[in-house]
Amino acid sequence: MPVPDIKNDPNSETRVMIVPEESLKDASTKNAKIVKLRHPKTDKDASFLLNPNNHQLCEVFTFEEEHRSWFIGSKVVSDGRIFLATPVNPVFLALPYLAKAKKLVPLDQMLEDSEFPLVEEVLLAALGDKLEAVADRKGDRDLNVWKYNEEKTLGWMMGKVKCLGSMLEKKGIDVTGGASSNIYRHTASTAASSVEYQRYGLGIVQEYLDQELGEKLEAMLGLPKEEKIKPESGKGKEEKIKPESGKGNKRMSIDQGETPSKKMKNEGPAEDYSKSAKKVVVKDELSSKQKALANSAKGTKSIMSFFGKK
Repeated sequence: MPVPDIKNDPNSETRVMIVPEESLKDASTKNAKIVKLRHPKTDKDASFLLNPNNHQLCEVFTFEEEHRSWFIGSKVVSDGRIFLATPVNPVFLALPYLAKAKKLVPLDQMLEDSEFPLVEEVLLAALGDKLEAVADRKGDRDLNVWKYNEEKTLGWMMGKVKCLGSMLEKKGIDVTGGASSNIYRHTASTAASSVEYQRYGLGIVQEYLDQELGEKLEAMLGLPKEEKIKPESGKGKEEKIKPESGKGNKRMSIDQGETPSKKMKNEGPAEDYSKSAKKVVVKDELSSKQKALANSAKGTKSIMSFFGKK
């Protein structure tokens, strides 16, 4: 695909961003914009790409390495970072506001945030009727009043985890944590179990939950935990067993370690000959001039002998 030439405009900055095509549907480059919203897990600011036409949100991630630049057309972009936009459900962003609400108020008042004033505008347009999955409507529809329902929230998130796990398993995504080639791959050694896919899906959902809610979701799913077996004596390896429910097969991940080196035998004489060895003193040879001076000095007194005590 040919890359359009970008003119060097001092008032504009060029960045490289990978965005799903659906997230920019019916939106031009002028309409799509980056907004700062409160992240539901960290409670800090995060960048999101907003499509104001269909109100879709994408969280923006960055991948950065040292000494990297981009060549775009005839322009060199010194910022070599890659920006990756991934779709996010706006319900996750509204959950903290729902859970912390102490009284029933209209949604626009509940979403008021002095640190992030765009939260109210963005989420009101993006949520629609999606809050029915995690909250109960109170009063007339025109009032737009909602009350947080934790039971409904956990049930909704369980469905998200199972859907993610099934999708990852169907596409054969490697979630084992080890790097492997997609061409030369042994299915018996790299194929993950359904439990591992569900656990990976849980990790993705927990990226948008606070610690307490994430732990409740994990307990409700009841996924088996990893068991670590201590290495036997004489072995420097540790085995991690991940049980799969309903099956007797177990997948083991062995951490490779260095083989202990064998103790080397000390072969050689038992006696110590260094004690009887004598130090050899090497005398420096004198030059002819030094020899003549030494001969002339024989039989002469030292100058200090003339200054003795009386």
